[in-house]
Amino acid sequence: MSNKNYYEEKIDEIKELLSDSNFKKIYQLINEELKMPYIPEKYEKYFLDTINQIKHHVVGDDSHVSVSRHVAMEYLLSEDFNQESIALELLRDHNLRYEKELLKNRIETWPAEKNILKAFLFELLVEQEISIDINFNGILMNPAKNGSILENKEVKKTLQAMEKYFEKNPSTLNMALDEFQRFLLITYPAVPEDGDAFAFDISQIIKSMFDEKIGLTERQNKIKEILKQ
Repeated sequence: MSNKNYYEEKIDEIKELLSDSNFKKIYQLINEELKMPYIPEKYEKYFLDTINQIKHHVVGDDSHVSVSRHVAMEYLLSEDFNQESIALELLRDHNLRYEKELLKNRIETWPAEKNILKAFLFELLVEQEISIDINFNGILMNPAKNGSILENKEVKKTLQAMEKYFEKNPSTLNMALDEFQRFLLITYPAVPEDGDAFAFDISQIIKSMFDEKIGLTERQNKIKEILKQ
């Protein structure tokens, strides 16, 4: 019986494939491993180093994955808001573990006016359970540990309350949900202190768009100004 652990056996398998120059099989094998929520750091480094060494040898469908990610990263580093936004959509389909250090740097260095992009990218890292410490607007956060902002108790309470406010008007509910999501992205990682109260504020803002007689409180006007950003 072998005394080697799972990852050591995988590395032996990869080395054997390397000796046969079976680059496509190696790419597929490592890509499957990198989809796992957690990999010990030394093995993850080996996998990533190996992928970088062989990616120019891979041909066919798998090479498209590598090229597409490369293009997405170029867009992400373009300093053009539209291209950066496109990059986030492209990256959704790729394994972000390959670029986690660069993505961490992007979140930490994007200016405040690009907070929507920062928040969207952080949520993509959350979806793939990427574990890396990130300084997000002065707050140390980790996608795998902090999880999605949508799982926050007060955020969930806001969503539930909004459904009640607009249960008879689904189209208006969709508008309210879009505005709430936009507010979360603009102010990320902040969350409402009171979900019920915040749902009421959003509902009043939406209703005031259709009825000028509805007056807004100072707090509601502040929320409305944030949403204009």
